[in-house]
Amino acid sequence: MKTASLNSETAGELIYSGTAQKIIQQKRIEAAARSEICKSYFPEIAAQTLGFSLWLPLPEMFYEIDFEHLAQKHGISICHFHRFLVGDADAQQYLRIALSSPNSKEELAHGLSILRDLFTSDIHEKSFCI
Repeated sequence: MKTASLNSETAGELIYSGTAQKIIQQKRIEAAARSEICKSYFPEIAAQTLGFSLWLPLPEMFYEIDFEHLAQKHGISICHFHRFLVGDADAQQYLRIALSSPNSKEELAHGLSILRDLFTSDIHEKSFCI
């Protein structure tokens, strides 16, 4: 399979002009800023840095709940770690937080606030229909 000439030409020009390096630097700065926002809501993930997604430990009280669906009902789109699992599962369960999906840092902070509230609510003691 051949790479389209226009794609190769565009990539080459971005690299040659230095624009690619500027884009990479901007992406790193944005990823770091979004990671810091996430850490302000979930300090337990402080060891993770500079990614476009973070793995948030799911509290054990939610292991038996379809937490993806629960979050979706509150306007949050997340993925449970089983979607990415290859091989045997770890005892700890996680949620994948995509830091680059929200359109703005404010939108990310709002979503993380809702997620934190879900973690600290007594929703696990209530029944709900899926």
